[in-house]
Amino acid sequence: MTTRVDELRAARNSPHVSFTEYIKLRARSNGTIFVFEGKQCPSVYLGWITQVIRGIVIAGQIISRGKKHVLGLRDIVKENKCTMHDKTLYFVDKDFDDDPQPGQFSDVYVTRGYSIENELISWSIVEMYARAYFDIADDNDQAAVSKFAIEYEKLISSYIAVSAELQKTIHICRKNSWRCLPGDNPLDFFSIDWPSMQVRQVHSTLQEMLIALGIEAQDRHHVQMILPSPSTFEKLQPNMDWRGKFHFGMAKKFLIHMKDARVSGAVPFQRAAKVEADPAHPSVMGALASFCAPPECLVKFLENARPGFA
Repeated sequence: MTTRVDELRAARNSPHVSFTEYIKLRARSNGTIFVFEGKQCPSVYLGWITQVIRGIVIAGQIISRGKKHVLGLRDIVKENKCTMHDKTLYFVDKDFDDDPQPGQFSDVYVTRGYSIENELISWSIVEMYARAYFDIADDNDQAAVSKFAIEYEKLISSYIAVSAELQKTIHICRKNSWRCLPGDNPLDFFSIDWPSMQVRQVHSTLQEMLIALGIEAQDRHHVQMILPSPSTFEKLQPNMDWRGKFHFGMAKKFLIHMKDARVSGAVPFQRAAKVEADPAHPSVMGALASFCAPPECLVKFLENARPGFA
């Protein structure tokens, strides 16, 4: 049930409210305005953008609190005679949606996978974060990092295998526009046995999982009927095309596990040490992004947009 608070929050983040802010920003500068989907997006995109376009002038940025609101703001900007020719760039996650597709619009960057989080979960990126902030200082520490590499790949492989049913359920709901509220925390649905690096489902039955996802009663039966049948979901690449917030959540949990071992000196570390960053903090997303190059599709998008930059 939608509450009055939900209604007020939706109104605050509506495209028309964002357009009011857009007009204010537009009056400040001739530079480019960036419109992002979520509050963590700038921490990733701005670093990547400045790698590609040196000395870019940014007139301002807007966080529209959702893909629908980003695209809704774009529609308003394009339909207004005063703003239709503005140089504005929009950044959204692909999700499980068919539209828009990556490369469909010259001013809308759509992630190549499900979301930007999917770009940040490889061990090479997680490892660089640990090297930068966990006082990796000698041969013993290097040996520990090598062991963590094996553990991480084991954890992610176990998680991917166990999460297929959940991911397909979310995919089915998105494709049928059924309510589904997965949240961001993978531990709402999975538990981790750290000694074995095995991931297990929290819910003992499918019905329990469907209820935990907030799927309405009349839709749960349909999900159960569709779930066993082959679909386009099976054609998706798990690491890149499945819902990335759970993937990223698992990577964060592993980094927290590493941090705890580093601070206490637990195996495979042989000494305790202070750490210089907290992977539980939301800033970890931007930090991880700093250890990888911008996706080639983003580089191409920005290069094509370069003539419009001030």
